[in-house]
Amino acid sequence: MSASPGASFSSLMAEGAITGRTRLRLFPTIIKAAADQYLVIRRDTGKMVQTSASGIESIRLLQDGMTIDAARAALGATYGCDLAEIDVMPLIECLVESDFVEEIDGRRISSRPGIGDTLRGIRDAYIRAPLMAAAIRRAPLGITLRVMLRTRAGSDGTLLRQVAGNMRRVAALARPGVDIDRLALQNCAVLRRFFFERMLLAALPPARLDRWLRQRVRVDGLAHLDRALAGGRGAILCAFHVASYSMVPFILAARGYGQTVLMEATTDSADQIRRRIEEMSAAGYRYPLNPVSLGYGVRTLARELERGGSVLLLFDPTVPEEREHVKIPFLGGTLRVPRGVAWLARRAGAPVLPVSLETGRRARYRLVIHPPVAAATPNEATGTREVLAAVGAVLERDVLARPEAWLKWKDFHIIVDQAERAAGGAS
Repeated sequence: MSASPGASFSSLMAEGAITGRTRLRLFPTIIKAAADQYLVIRRDTGKMVQTSASGIESIRLLQDGMTIDAARAALGATYGCDLAEIDVMPLIECLVESDFVEEIDGRRISSRPGIGDTLRGIRDAYIRAPLMAAAIRRAPLGITLRVMLRTRAGSDGTLLRQVAGNMRRVAALARPGVDIDRLALQNCAVLRRFFFERMLLAALPPARLDRWLRQRVRVDGLAHLDRALAGGRGAILCAFHVASYSMVPFILAARGYGQTVLMEATTDSADQIRRRIEEMSAAGYRYPLNPVSLGYGVRTLARELERGGSVLLLFDPTVPEEREHVKIPFLGGTLRVPRGVAWLARRAGAPVLPVSLETGRRARYRLVIHPPVAAATPNEATGTREVLAAVGAVLERDVLARPEAWLKWKDFHIIVDQAERAAGGAS
């Protein structure tokens, strides 16, 4: 099976182009330390991703020509872990989506840039990256944010065309007076900024991270969360892939609101966040977060709700067709979403509160906690659909209000079925 140029990670997985026997050819990279994390920089374009020491080791193994399974086995031997505990797919997804992968099993999925882009990449790799690493470690917060978050849309024409093409599928956007190409360019800039914001969450010294989350974020709707928690059945917070959604649990934790957070990523990623929370605690900053990974994580959320606590999960992950899901109306088609939110609401009797994050100028943000959506009805099928459709309606309003900020446009053709116009149902 061939991998097409510009293909997203989701489409490559759906096509079966990435398996344990897959070999990746990565573009040449350099590595810079940034606090206890690392910047991996593509030499010819200056694009950057942030990872841990184990991530660096994974990249080196893949660059040596190992298959994914062979790299997992080598990592298990190095770190003394059972093979079942080693999952490098989140890292590979990041590398593919950030355009660090040139070929998959000998099939080209990305191209090398022209001379102009290469010169800019050399500048970014050898001048900007060291400045960023130094800013994270030592510079005042304001300077750090200016250095890190000055985003310009990249010159990745393939991604731009894919995002613009997906936006044009939506009649509410593809109308006179709306510049789709401009929106697509802004979306690429938001995606780039998201990776830098996530890097700051992982690497800023505790005092500066706490100051960023408290002083530069406005939170509206906390009264809705307080009332939900006062009911004694807990609260289910639903966030979206809009703007820097990774900041949502940290923003609430900085204000004393504990959460059990269901992550799309792996146990290793959850452990990294726990270590970050421990680092904050050791510095005198209490961040009551409990990250859990997929698998048995939903059961952990249910136990937290039974104790009257709050849980947080993403509402709009990419759900393969073969996985259990519910289809809800969305942007003129149907969106596949997991049942977990409605299952938790029915089991615990907890209210469901959508959460939106808006990004402003000069690294300022606004977090909005919306009122609870309709509660589940006694009829399981009907109630499930009602709850999920109500949350989906909030997401749809967010996307139409700020289309450039939704980070799933690149996968829109995979996750939204434009052929279905009905209200949707379980499949």
